[in-house]
Amino acid sequence: MGSGLREHFLAVILLVATIPLAMLLARIVGYLNTYCLQWVAIRAVTDLRTKLFSHLLGLSAGFFNQSRSGELISRIMNDTGTLQNVISGATSVIVRDPVVLIGILGYLLWRQPMMTLISLIVLPVCMIPVAVYSRKIRRASREMQNQNADLMQVMSEAFSGQRVVKAYNLENVVTDEFRQTARKSISNYMRIVRASELSSPIIDFSLPSAWHSRCFT
Repeated sequence: MGSGLREHFLAVILLVATIPLAMLLARIVGYLNTYCLQWVAIRAVTDLRTKLFSHLLGLSAGFFNQSRSGELISRIMNDTGTLQNVISGATSVIVRDPVVLIGILGYLLWRQPMMTLISLIVLPVCMIPVAVYSRKIRRASREMQNQNADLMQVMSEAFSGQRVVKAYNLENVVTDEFRQTARKSISNYMRIVRASELSSPIIDFSLPSAWHSRCFT
């Protein structure tokens, strides 16, 4: 009996000791995952920016007469920066989430097959608000990109022509133009926030409602 208690006690100690080791291993793997993804993302985006910059420099003078320098700078910096966020953030989600989803779905089908099948039938209802608000987010994001280009254009003209600005005391005029241009992005940004935050409550409400309607009809 004494040896059995001793073995049980040692097993408990070993189990408790493995918990911080498992957490440490998970942190190390997570760190390496983030580091490698960020390394790949920044290298890919840097190469893309270089190629895009070289391509723009090779275009004709007429193209530069019709295009604003602020818009070109925004395309090189902001658009590629968005791509970097997608590469670094979405890649892990694309790989990890399907595995987790398949595992959870298999477990639910094993434990509650009927409720799981009903939820899968009702699930397309929840995709409607996601599709609607995703379209709004994309439209607002495009408008914000254009407004960022306008903002960069104002800064570029002000900094490159700062002698003219100072000669004619146009600091307040240029500042007002910058302020008005910057404020235009507030409504689009808040539109993105509303679309991002409203979709979750709508899904949380529509899924139980649709499930109950399915069960009681």
